[in-house]
Amino acid sequence: MQPVPELAAGQFAFANHLRDPARRPPPEGCAPERVAVYGELFFNNIDGVLGDALPQLRGQLGAGQWQQLVRRFYAEQNHREPLFHRLPGEFVTWLAGGGALLPLPLLELADFEWQRLSLSWAEAAAVPPTVAGGLRLLAPQRLLGYRYPVHRLPGSAVAESSWLLLWRNRHDRVELMELTPAGALLLSRVAANPSHRSGELLAEVATTIGHPDPAAASAFGRQLLVRWRELGVIAGEIDGGSGHEATH
Repeated sequence: MQPVPELAAGQFAFANHLRDPARRPPPEGCAPERVAVYGELFFNNIDGVLGDALPQLRGQLGAGQWQQLVRRFYAEQNHREPLFHRLPGEFVTWLAGGGALLPLPLLELADFEWQRLSLSWAEAAAVPPTVAGGLRLLAPQRLLGYRYPVHRLPGSAVAESSWLLLWRNRHDRVELMELTPAGALLLSRVAANPSHRSGELLAEVATTIGHPDPAAASAFGRQLLVRWRELGVIAGEIDGGSGHEATH
């Protein structure tokens, strides 16, 4: 059954006023003081969800600038996400798309906070079958690259490229590991080449980065693979000096 046109128009006017009370008047016949109560309740819900999801960004901006930003988002964004807990992702996308002229360190901080939060409840991808002698990603995880050390903000806002591995451990807690560019490359090669043996992957990475001592680079990379396997980030066989280390 379609809503009565007058009723639908009134509902849209009411919703538009709640989102942007300064520029959109309430429907006729609505008491402004009562409508204001509804407006504050709705805004406080949005503000609370976003602030809880992005506490560091909120702290960096300060209460005044943060609330101005949330009010703009609430008024301007054509919200499409029906699930409340996913609303911060829409907010971060709005920021990245130029919704607010924030400096790059804060835009990256917002993305980092959202990635970390959303990983805590994201569904795990199907684990591919083990390829004989190969490696595969295991834990729900994300490999993130930023131009600023977002995991150290507000301590450092100096440009410094960072590669971060986020993964959900066996107890469903999200953990963080800072990687070198070579480590990030190695993990991405594991993801892209599940049939390759660890020795092949290590040799490829050493060649790609032009390391002057490929043997030393491979030895360091092997230690990193072993550590990832201990943490449940990857699974599979890791080539040793002679023979193979069995899968845990």
